[in-house]
Amino acid sequence: MQENEIREARDSWVKPVLEAYVGRNNIDARVLAGAVAGTCMIDYRCSGTPGVCIAIYAGSDVARVERTVASLLNKTAYSNWTIRLGADAALAPLFEKYRSGQLTVDSLDQNTSRCSYFESLSQSVDADYMVFMDSGVVVLQDNWLERLLAQGQRADVGVVGIRLISPKNQIAHAGILTGVGSLGVGGCIGEGDALEQAGYMQRSQLVQNLSAVSSACMLTRRSLFQSLHGFDAEIDVQLYQDVDFCLRVSEAGARIVWTPFVTMLISDERLDTYAGDGGISRVEQDARQLTSRWLENLASDPAYNRNLTLKQTDFSRETGFKPVWDPNIRDLPRITGCGVGSYVPWAYRVAQPLAALSAAGRASHSNIPDRKSVV
Repeated sequence: MQENEIREARDSWVKPVLEAYVGRNNIDARVLAGAVAGTCMIDYRCSGTPGVCIAIYAGSDVARVERTVASLLNKTAYSNWTIRLGADAALAPLFEKYRSGQLTVDSLDQNTSRCSYFESLSQSVDADYMVFMDSGVVVLQDNWLERLLAQGQRADVGVVGIRLISPKNQIAHAGILTGVGSLGVGGCIGEGDALEQAGYMQRSQLVQNLSAVSSACMLTRRSLFQSLHGFDAEIDVQLYQDVDFCLRVSEAGARIVWTPFVTMLISDERLDTYAGDGGISRVEQDARQLTSRWLENLASDPAYNRNLTLKQTDFSRETGFKPVWDPNIRDLPRITGCGVGSYVPWAYRVAQPLAALSAAGRASHSNIPDRKSVV
């Protein structure tokens, strides 16, 4: 069968089932064909025109900020929105030409961080929702804000994230998998994939729940942001700030939704790059803080499969070390033995004691076989 025939065959039963669900639950939405054969998109409609504040923390690159502001002013069809642009006092005059009824320039001192600016803004603006946006992000769709709001207005949704693409027409960000990467905090999904690529289980083209999304463009209710005291200013890495905030949102009982049906352009930079002065030691410090705070959440992302690798975000199968125990059996403590150095200390300090505990029925253990590879 040709691809169009496959789509028609699948849509012949998928779409009516979803339409029946929407009608049965009195949801104000329509069901449209998805981007991949056999999938659909529930196109929720906005309720009213709630106020939205788009918050941008300007960096030192004036041209990047201007691209973002120009795209917002030219490509936003929604009516009830404003822009608040926080810029260093030395740069603020350069943005005065954009000042209008919709755009306010806030002159910031050098000690005002991105986190503190956004939190103070949430206390003062008169808006129901806030959109946090990085400088350099370029709007591509007129209806981007309506689509974000339509998801964000759902009662159980706390945060909505979008798909970001690079100038090479590749995915730069399609949500965040927590617990992935060398430091075990998280990584961007789909980085480098072609825009039309369906991805693992077609997820690159589907609206879905995730554990975290990027604040390069993120919508949330202002009241929720206030109640959680915004992003943690003690964390310097922006991706780690995003993970921490989204996990707190989930802890508060709200869902994190990612949609590929709002797509924006971002510069060809990695979203997990750290731009602070502390170097890798500060990144590692932030990672330790996150893992100590959220270890259980990072170790088991409900939007991921435990059989897949934690080394990268390509949804590839884990082919390395696997413990011998059944992860569903939790009646005994589970201990993983690992170490470096000569065999004798390893044997009498790790391997033999763990074997004795298992033999006595006190614990279930598994040893990492290649001790020299453990750092």
